[in-house]
Amino acid sequence: MVENFYLKRDFEDFEEFAENLRLWNIQIQKLQKGKSTNTLKQLKLGEIQIAYGYFQGKTHQVGDTPPGRTIAFHVGNNSQLTWRKKKVPYNGLMIFPNNSELDAVTKGTNNNIFTITIPEDLLASRIPTEAQGAYHKLVSTQDLICIPKDYLSRLQHLIQMCFQAIENKPELTTSQSFEQKIQEEILYTVSQALSPVECNLPRSTRIPKNKIWENVEEAMNLYLSSPLKVSELSQAAGVSERTLQRLFQGHFGVSPKAYLCRLRLNEVRHNLKRSIPGEVVITDIANNWGFWHMGQFASDYRKLFGELPSDTLRQRVV
Repeated sequence: MVENFYLKRDFEDFEEFAENLRLWNIQIQKLQKGKSTNTLKQLKLGEIQIAYGYFQGKTHQVGDTPPGRTIAFHVGNNSQLTWRKKKVPYNGLMIFPNNSELDAVTKGTNNNIFTITIPEDLLASRIPTEAQGAYHKLVSTQDLICIPKDYLSRLQHLIQMCFQAIENKPELTTSQSFEQKIQEEILYTVSQALSPVECNLPRSTRIPKNKIWENVEEAMNLYLSSPLKVSELSQAAGVSERTLQRLFQGHFGVSPKAYLCRLRLNEVRHNLKRSIPGEVVITDIANNWGFWHMGQFASDYRKLFGELPSDTLRQRVV
């Protein structure tokens, strides 16, 4: 059994970059003069593997497709990609043919490519019964399809969120709950994107309200100690910022930004009540929860709890 892992490397030397890709049975050729910077990130959680590649300038990649069902997409205004002799639009999803060779050419100045690999039987089991036939025909006959951009935005955010969470807390690679949560989210979104039945549904029915809240809660839990932006939260939820504002006002009576701030203030208070005066520094606890402006932090804390952080610290709970 292969254990979970996370790898991240930046390459200033192209040959070193190419040598690393050869370990994955991928041959890459540099097609543009000049120095280039490249990045690789790879994460395996359970049966799912995700990766991000930053390719600067023009390159040509060929090689073996990995076992399982692999999909990929690219993002960014300066990213241009040709996949198996076809230009990939920004809402294009590349489907790696099984038992075949990959063939990709990067042409932009800054090419950002995300890939996801899932066991075929696991992914197929998530496709609705009425869409099974269409799904199998799709993945066996197409290597590039166009899907709604909100699916790609959701997948991009999920991958970036995973990488950021692991970088902040490396121990998450051994967390079973984190693994299951991420695996479920990726499976749900990929199966939705590849399900012909779901792709033809009106936009308003794609993401049920309870699913939006699940996505919101997942993002808040992963980024709780960071000043998560409302735009990032709306992207994670798969809805517009205006819709997110309306949902929070209706459910909590406050804006998403205010809710996130108060959530972190509560965590600070929880820590302070369990700390020993003289053995902790309030600034350190505040920093750990994403507060960096101590004057604003103290003001917000007092408005919410009616006391200063130092007052709370003196009320230690044994």
